[in-house]
Amino acid sequence: MYLLLACVLIHSGGRFAWAKEPAAQPTLFEIQVRLTIANERAWRELDFRKSLELFREMREVTAERSDEVCYFDVSQIDYILRDLERIEESSPEQKQLAVRWIKEMLKGADLYESGKYQEALPHYRDSLELALAIFDQDSCFVVDAQHNTASDLLAIEAPKEREEGVALALAARASLEKQQLTKIFSYRKVNNVLSRLYYKQEKYAESLEAGRIAISLYKEHKAEGLPDYALVAGITAECLLRLGKTEESLECSRSALNDNPPRSGRFAPYRIRLLQQYVRAKIALNDFEKVDLSFQQMLLVADSLIWLGYPTELRIEHREEYLKFLHSQGETKRAEEIQAEIEEIKAKSTPQKSRYSD
Repeated sequence: MYLLLACVLIHSGGRFAWAKEPAAQPTLFEIQVRLTIANERAWRELDFRKSLELFREMREVTAERSDEVCYFDVSQIDYILRDLERIEESSPEQKQLAVRWIKEMLKGADLYESGKYQEALPHYRDSLELALAIFDQDSCFVVDAQHNTASDLLAIEAPKEREEGVALALAARASLEKQQLTKIFSYRKVNNVLSRLYYKQEKYAESLEAGRIAISLYKEHKAEGLPDYALVAGITAECLLRLGKTEESLECSRSALNDNPPRSGRFAPYRIRLLQQYVRAKIALNDFEKVDLSFQQMLLVADSLIWLGYPTELRIEHREEYLKFLHSQGETKRAEEIQAEIEEIKAKSTPQKSRYSD
């Protein structure tokens, strides 16, 4: 469910477009983070009543401070509370099903965060099956289980799994639309994963549609500082460019870069993608201002990610794209420098033949 909010905050280094210096009185966002972390603890202890109390507290403070930036608005919290109250009022047998559901969901989430996507899949599938047995089709926890399973299927990187992921994400989106819940966090994240699934299928028009919805909600929620905003913005910019909407692609990538996506760490590749789409759109429009600087920034970020396993072939591809631009501009000396870097990277990445081999 929303248990990984704390992980997102930690891995993004607290870098949010709307983050403020610590104040005497905590912001609504900070209160929601605290309550969400406490809720994860309650769920791991299988304490549904405590979870219910925490979300009721969150609803009360969110309603009182509705003008502040927050992660969950009142509509989202009410959506969650509806399912938690159903668990509270359910029979002992249903409560046991709920215990099984939360255990499967937590196991799937832990494996997913560890990068063990194939191992996470049966747990996510079981959590979805159990959620359907406990709640109605349009419940928050069913939609969330559909989203989690779709996200895991996306990460597995196989065509058959992507088809299943699209079907689950579309079902979740249709459920939210039927309930007119198209302004909440759940709708944003479902469109985010749907955009990425369609992109992997090379269905760029469909990816663009979902990406535009997600981006509009990130902006409405003032959440442009989140790493996943940079990811979906980069994909959307690429889809726009592929579909011949070059000026819109440029504006999409430029706007997301202005929100200062991560320059280091696990989310920094999202910045590289945005820079790549930015320079491609600029070149396509014969507007070369800041293109050279953007290429340099791209290489700098990519090289800084060697320790995280950023692919050597991509570091080479980025330089080859820069090299092509330099040749087009008659920048012979700089082109020679980049060519030398390419050769050096290739030499270092080529395994040396053992003197003991045949």
